[in-house]
Amino acid sequence: MEIFVFQLLFFVLFGGITAALAHQRGRNAVGWFFVGIIGGCLGLVLVLVLPDLKVERARMEADEREKRRLREQLQQERMKNQAFRGHATARLDQHDGALGLDTRSTAPDPEQMPPVTPAALERGVPGSDWYVAEAGQAAEGPMDLHAVLERVAAGTMTGKSLVWHAELVDWLTLEESPVQGLL
Repeated sequence: MEIFVFQLLFFVLFGGITAALAHQRGRNAVGWFFVGIIGGCLGLVLVLVLPDLKVERARMEADEREKRRLREQLQQERMKNQAFRGHATARLDQHDGALGLDTRSTAPDPEQMPPVTPAALERGVPGSDWYVAEAGQAAEGPMDLHAVLERVAAGTMTGKSLVWHAELVDWLTLEESPVQGLL
C-alpha cells in the first residue's frame, strides 16, 4: 500500500510540475496536468521542448505592429509622392505656358497603351514610370513597362542597359532588374 501511495504522489508531483510549466508557457494547465500524471517524466520533457506560446504570441503581435507601421509609412510616402507629382506637373504646365509648348499632348494616351502583362503583376513589377539609359547617354522616360519590353524585343536595349524606377534604390542593369524576370 505504501508503494502505491508513493507512486501516486510521485505522478501527482510530475503532473503539478508539468501543469505549472505549461501554464507559464501559455498552455492549458489542466490538460498538461493529466499529461504529467500519465507520462510522468516524459510529459515534463515534452512541455519543456514545445515552444513557448506566450513568446510566439508576443513576437506575432510585434510583427503585426511593425507591418502596420510600415504600411502607414508607405501610405504617407505615396501621399507625399502624389503631392510632389501634382506640384511638378503644375510647374511643368507653367513652363509650357511660358514657352508656348504643349508637352502633354506628346505624352502617350493611357487608354491606348497595352495592359501590363499578368507575369509583371504576379511578380510585383511596376507597370509605369520606368526610365532607361545606355552608358554615357541621357536617360529616357518615364515610360510604361510595355515600352521597355518592346525595346528589349526590338534589340534596342541589351542586358547592360540601365533601368530605374522609384521603387529601386539605384540604377540597375536590365540583367539585375525585376524586368529581367519578364523576358
